[in-house]
Amino acid sequence: MLFSLVNDASQAELLAKNWKLSNSEKALGKFIVTYRDPITHENPLKPYQDMLVCVSTSRSLKIVREHVTELLHYQGQHVMAGQLAAWVPPEFPITGKHLKEAGVTPGPEFGRVLNQVKEAWKESYYKLTKDDLLEKLKQILKS
Repeated sequence: MLFSLVNDASQAELLAKNWKLSNSEKALGKFIVTYRDPITHENPLKPYQDMLVCVSTSRSLKIVREHVTELLHYQGQHVMAGQLAAWVPPEFPITGKHLKEAGVTPGPEFGRVLNQVKEAWKESYYKLTKDDLLEKLKQILKS
């Protein structure tokens, strides 16, 4: 709640420094300040689920889940916070190996293409299969 007193991430940084908060408290505060306004969506939980599926390691997933859950509590969305805490993020079915096999060379294009495929997966509410995504990958590479 302390971070509700500041307007942006730089002020949150200064507040954390002045109050001698831990790095994890500072990170949580900056996260809350950055995302404090509720995200509008037809499925109110979906944007917050998207934040979790973008995380690549289990350690990072734990931290992001804690941040998003605290954010939802901050917004007064206690039921959604409970739903998100219990939600098991699906595993993204495509790996870098699939992109390499499709001919995508490592570098900036690799990340751009992977992000486009992941966005299509998120837009499908995580329903697209590996085969669907490989087909989408082919379409992306043609354009």
